[in-house]
Amino acid sequence: FWNADEPNSDNTTNKHLRRFLQVCKRAYISKVPMPINPGEIQLKEHLRLSKQPKETIALYVPELDRLAKVEFGNPNLAETRDLFLLGCFTGLRFNRWGEIKKDNVVDFDGRQTLELFTQKGTKKRVNIPLHPVVKEICERYKWNLPKVPSDVIINRNLKDIGVATGFTENVKQVVQRRGRSEILINPKYKLISTH
Repeated sequence: FWNADEPNSDNTTNKHLRRFLQVCKRAYISKVPMPINPGEIQLKEHLRLSKQPKETIALYVPELDRLAKVEFGNPNLAETRDLFLLGCFTGLRFNRWGEIKKDNVVDFDGRQTLELFTQKGTKKRVNIPLHPVVKEICERYKWNLPKVPSDVIINRNLKDIGVATGFTENVKQVVQRRGRSEILINPKYKLISTH
């Protein structure tokens, strides 16, 4: 669970442990011979992992406005920036950015909105106000948005975009590792990623 260079945060380790326990529980239910009942596994406590949430950063509207104005010679960076802004101004996860289409724009209570349906649980209609930045980006692409690349590619491009936009100021973050608080100082561009 720990990278040789730098250990994962407790949140990342907790995520991996939850997946591991799911696999163990499924195997146990399927009668796969196991030396212990997975329900008795308490790895978090044994590893002294903190249950505190991860401290995150956010880009504020003036920073997003600054980002929107940067000219990129590299079309991949420009497209990634535009997709990222769509995510910021709609609140959609990156895996749903491809659902932003002209057909999804409807009038709702006198306002233009994106009408989508939730993916988890019971499908519910969601109307997201069509922010002027979202509308401008979509119209620039004639509502035929670029294909959404993998989150790995997006996050790598976002680092370059952050540098080009000048998000180089240092940011302090408290991270829990093995139950202990550590203060990390990183330039802001290194912390920008998709949801």
